[in-house]
Amino acid sequence: YELSWQQEKQLGHAVVLATPGFVTREKYPQYSTALPDFYDDLAECPGAIGILCHPGAMYGSFQNLAHASDHRNTAVSLLEIGSGDDGLFYYDLALSQDWQTAPVGPEGSRTAVLARSLTEEDLYEALRSRRVYATEDPNLGITYTLNGHILGSRLARRQIGDLAELRVSLRDTGETGSTELQVIAENGQVAAACTLADASGEVRFTLPAT
Repeated sequence: YELSWQQEKQLGHAVVLATPGFVTREKYPQYSTALPDFYDDLAECPGAIGILCHPGAMYGSFQNLAHASDHRNTAVSLLEIGSGDDGLFYYDLALSQDWQTAPVGPEGSRTAVLARSLTEEDLYEALRSRRVYATEDPNLGITYTLNGHILGSRLARRQIGDLAELRVSLRDTGETGSTELQVIAENGQVAAACTLADASGEVRFTLPAT
């Protein structure tokens, strides 16, 4: 189901998957507490998958993507990014606000899901585990790990050590020419980059864990 608020108090559009029913905005009448209460309800619903859709000025920014917590991160798994710099701005803002969300694509793009099989149960499990990425390239396939942990993993600091090793496998069938890969760190900073001679291959980055 999709939950949104009145135009004059537009907090954002949220989509929720894998719940036994749905709620409406009438359950959250207080503007100041609507989003925290909604997130807490999601976190109390076993298996719920929350998606924060197209944050921005037009439909609402979820109060600048505030109100994250460890408990709420168990249910808010995904964030829709738009095309261009604006969509990347809000994704970076979500991470800086301590949301642990994976990016999903808007209409006209694709969301890749790394699932064990194409059953409903396994697809939901992959979405909950953030094993997804967004792309505007219909042929692009990426798999990556951080210190051996597959994309989407939530890692404690002690699981990383002093170095972060990123291994990336890239497949872009039908494409020719060189391809640039970037590792984006806090505040949108490029922590590392390299260029492949073609659109497929494997790359390893080793960076200070800071």
